[in-house]
Amino acid sequence: MWNCNWGPPLQYGFFGMMINIIVLAAIIYIVVLTIQALKTKSKSNRDADDSLEIIKRKLAHGEISEEEYRRMKEILTG
Repeated sequence: MWNCNWGPPLQYGFFGMMINIIVLAAIIYIVVLTIQALKTKSKSNRDADDSLEIIKRKLAHGEISEEEYRRMKEILTG
C-alpha cells in the first residue's frame, strides 16, 4: 500500500550473505595488518634509538672505546 517494499532481507540468498561476510572479514584483516605493521615499525625504530643511547652513554662513561662505539653504531644503523 505504501510501496515500502525494498526487497527481502536476504535478497541474494545465502551466497549474498557469504559474500558480505567475506568482504567484511577482508576489510577487518587489512585494518589489523596495517595496525600491526605500524606498531612493529615504530617499535623497531624505538629499539634502535634506545640502543644508540646506550652505546653513547657507555662511550661517555668510558666503558667502550671510540672504535667499539663506531663499530656498534654501524651495526645498529645498518
